[in-house]
Amino acid sequence: MNASNWTLWLLLAMTYCALTYNPVYQTLLLLAVATCAIRQRLPLMSYVKAGLLMSAIPLFINVFFVHLGKTVLATVPPKVLGVPTLVLSGNITAEALAFAAIMTVFLVNMLVSFQVFNGSTTPDAVLRMIPASVPAVALTASIGMRFVPTVLKDFYSIRDAQVSRGVRMNSLSSRASLIAPTVVTSLERGFNLAESMASRGYSERGRFT
Repeated sequence: MNASNWTLWLLLAMTYCALTYNPVYQTLLLLAVATCAIRQRLPLMSYVKAGLLMSAIPLFINVFFVHLGKTVLATVPPKVLGVPTLVLSGNITAEALAFAAIMTVFLVNMLVSFQVFNGSTTPDAVLRMIPASVPAVALTASIGMRFVPTVLKDFYSIRDAQVSRGVRMNSLSSRASLIAPTVVTSLERGFNLAESMASRGYSERGRFT
């Protein structure tokens, strides 16, 4: 397929993903997207692991901060070993856990769909589809398409650096510890990009002056 077909494919996948939180439909979409990734010989498991890592924070927030639902699985006491648990205290419900699981599949679908699209076409091919009369859209699309692959590259670089220092990456907590340096590195790159664009005369009207 060419860039136009892959762009339409991505839009349909994202729209389908955003229209429903039904776990059956989300799972079917994940299977369909995974099939496309396998046919394109893309690193599917790397995409899934990155999606699971990205969903760790909303999963934690939904389970321990949202105390809605009637089916109580456990209760976090106001104090643990004399230390106040603050907003973490309360009931952990099956409904909150189920919604967190659905949101995890949702985020994995979003990331895998974008990565399949990004791995099956090139930013230049997509940019050629955008009219020259809207340079701001072209610039935004170019930056957006290169953002996720760059973040993944930073993540793997930080992971390799930690492994070389003797840190074992065989648990979820050790992998979750990579989130903060990855986010900081991405923010630094974003600030550097903004400063370089401003130094080259890029205006708020979406063009270089």
